[in-house]
Amino acid sequence: MKNELFTVKLDPTTGCVQSILLNGDENAMDWCREGSLWGEPVIPWRCDFNQHWIGNELLSFEESDTASVAVIRNGKLQITAERSFTERGTFRERYTFKNLEPCDQFLQRGEVGIRTPFFDEQMAAEKSQRLRCDAHVWCGEEISWVNALRQGDSTLNLGLVLTEGSLDCYSIEHPKPIPHEDRRNYRGDIILHPEAIDLLRDESYVVEWELFPHSGTEDFFEKARRIKKGFLDLRADFYTIFKGENFHFFFETDARNVGVTLDGEHVDAIRSGNRVDVTFTPKKWGEHKFFVTADGVTTHIALFAAKALDELIEERLRFIVRHQQYSRPESPLDGAYLIYDNTTKRYFFDDRLGDHNASNERLGMGITIARWLQKHPDPEIYESLMKYVTFIKREIVNMDTGEVFFSIGHDLRRIRLYNAPWMITFMTELYNLTHEGEYLDFVYRAVKVYYTQGGEHFYPNGFSIKFIVDTVRGAGRNEEADEIEKYFFIHA
Repeated sequence: MKNELFTVKLDPTTGCVQSILLNGDENAMDWCREGSLWGEPVIPWRCDFNQHWIGNELLSFEESDTASVAVIRNGKLQITAERSFTERGTFRERYTFKNLEPCDQFLQRGEVGIRTPFFDEQMAAEKSQRLRCDAHVWCGEEISWVNALRQGDSTLNLGLVLTEGSLDCYSIEHPKPIPHEDRRNYRGDIILHPEAIDLLRDESYVVEWELFPHSGTEDFFEKARRIKKGFLDLRADFYTIFKGENFHFFFETDARNVGVTLDGEHVDAIRSGNRVDVTFTPKKWGEHKFFVTADGVTTHIALFAAKALDELIEERLRFIVRHQQYSRPESPLDGAYLIYDNTTKRYFFDDRLGDHNASNERLGMGITIARWLQKHPDPEIYESLMKYVTFIKREIVNMDTGEVFFSIGHDLRRIRLYNAPWMITFMTELYNLTHEGEYLDFVYRAVKVYYTQGGEHFYPNGFSIKFIVDTVRGAGRNEEADEIEKYFFIHA
């Protein structure tokens, strides 16, 4: 399929899109990930009475230069995918879901979806900037869209706007052929999910959207307004507010009838011409989902009311101290801050998995507590921290050599170069809290060990090297600060 704006390649064996190119793109970027099937229905498989699993089956496929029709079923639903170009040149896809069961079907939230594998992947910068995108997804009922922006500076990007039906949410799925290491760079296939659907026997539900090129975000919204009748672009001053503040969001519409609700209750809105402003004082903490309906078109905006930041941090730290610190003197984990399951009210620990052990990112709890105590003295929290420090010295570090271990028992099975920057930061915060020199002694040794282990080739996320150097120098250890600084400059 091809027109003046698009070149679209389809797979006649699946009825799905294999490639989407924007004509005139000197980089010939494919917006559909190679190996994925754009437009593949994601619908629940069913087991028939003979215990045979039934998957997607292509019943028919027809294609011309400007249009195509694919009919797919899995024994539960039949999906007709119609593709064509509109008079304005956009690429239209229309998916009709038909109930094949002899009775009603109640399809739940997220149960049915359409695969849209935008090529959202992180690679070497030179390649990513030309041939990969960042896909910004909004599933807001009848106002839903994807703004896919090429990662480099570009005036040729891809947009998707819903024109019929309602999208409730999206999910991410990693195709199985992708090796585990590559999954870290590929975001995954984006699956757009319609709202929960109740279908009578032989009843159908339609989802339709149009894809179009655009020059950037403002151009994306301008074109979306022209394509989707009644398009609403809801924006807020702040999407999270704190105690004592009010929500304020706004939008423009030429609709005659506009209504705003929260939890089913009417919310006042002030209209001036086409602009509508909503100011609301929250009466509870947490998410507030405001629904806006303009001439029958509905969407929402989700805002969050949080307690004062200091109050929120203190509550979190007391939760760590009272619920996440393990206390059992005969255990090597005595004093550790662990993962805690709020539902079962139990600790969670697995020494084989780095994301579930007692070090790695769990070190962030100790860092936060040590920093908070510097301005908020508290005997209960300080006592807990010192018990944690005892655990760290006993199980996770060697204070004499500067080594940082993967897990309890001075575990040498793996050297994880994220851990040393975490620990160096923690020890620096401990010095600022206690002014005890042993912590800066460790910092000096640990930096040297880190760079003998290949640290100069690693990217330590969020490692505040200036904070480390300034603290060491502020303690009068100028020679050590100079040496540490030289190591850090290796990264530069």
